[in-house]
Amino acid sequence: MALLGGTLQAQEAVLEAPPDYAQPLIAASAEKVAGAWVQWSQAVKGLEERAFQLPMADARLLVQQALAAYLDFLDSRRTYNQALSTHIEKQRAAAPRGEPVVTQSAVYQDQVVLLGVNLNMLQSKLKALRNSADWVAMRRNVRPERDEVGKLQDLRRSQIPPDFSFGNSAPAPVISPLAYLDSESQVSAALRKLWTRYYQLLIDSVEQRPSGSSPLVPVRAGAGGSLAGAQARPPSSQNPMTGVWTYLEGSQEFNGVGEPRRVILEFWMENGELLGRYRAVLPDYAGDRNVDLRLRVPPGSAGGTLTLEFESKDPEAKGQLVIERLTGAADLMLVRPAGTQSPIPRGRELLHRR
Repeated sequence: MALLGGTLQAQEAVLEAPPDYAQPLIAASAEKVAGAWVQWSQAVKGLEERAFQLPMADARLLVQQALAAYLDFLDSRRTYNQALSTHIEKQRAAAPRGEPVVTQSAVYQDQVVLLGVNLNMLQSKLKALRNSADWVAMRRNVRPERDEVGKLQDLRRSQIPPDFSFGNSAPAPVISPLAYLDSESQVSAALRKLWTRYYQLLIDSVEQRPSGSSPLVPVRAGAGGSLAGAQARPPSSQNPMTGVWTYLEGSQEFNGVGEPRRVILEFWMENGELLGRYRAVLPDYAGDRNVDLRLRVPPGSAGGTLTLEFESKDPEAKGQLVIERLTGAADLMLVRPAGTQSPIPRGRELLHRR
């Protein structure tokens, strides 16, 4: 029944507090484990959709904060482990009469539930990415870590002693502090690898860097920066175009088949070269097009009109965009000229600095 309950919990991706064995100190740390899980799961709700609609720097910050929140959960679990290990040691010395005993069955059942809830949470997040072009690749690339967690869950199930207590007074096997901490260390290491890998794959998919994204560094929310702070970064002094630009939906400051949506134009300096990325949903006669273009400003380009070379991965195509008018740091006009092989519809929109 306990394993069945764990399966049902996993289906809902809800993690209850681990057993406290009627010990106030353990109960306090157990509640913190459940609270840390709630904080993480609420903080990352909808992250898979939001990350693809934000500037890359802001998306990276959110993903780093998500990873940090999960590591906070593992830290709370480690504190619980230490409290329970101390209690197990005291029980081995002299267990008070009638006090619940920390058995191997109870410990491993708790770990089976923990691993199952995490696997279910991963599955729900991968499902939320089904519209992403990298969904299949992400599922494949996270499979080794997911399989490792699944194998560990199967191992813990097999290590739960069968219950022959009905009609039998034989005591249930207890667990030593060393065996308990070692088993928890294995669980923590497997889960850390799983979510570190998943969030790295997520930011890889968001940033779409040809050479791969840099490794994630966990960032605690409110420590070293916030999303609001990331969005308010001042433009680089190296070039007035660096930064994030966006079209204000509903402003009617466009020309084309229909109003563009979710427009994000980013520019940054890299190795002395001005590079960019343009993402948007652009209406066309055949329906909406999801556009993701990598931009490059050819060396020597200057003045009020700039021609940008673009490259599209899906579909594979190359072409040009034009910044027709640059009026200081306030706004710019982006022109999408018609082309025979262009993956984007013809039009233009006025973009404002974000």
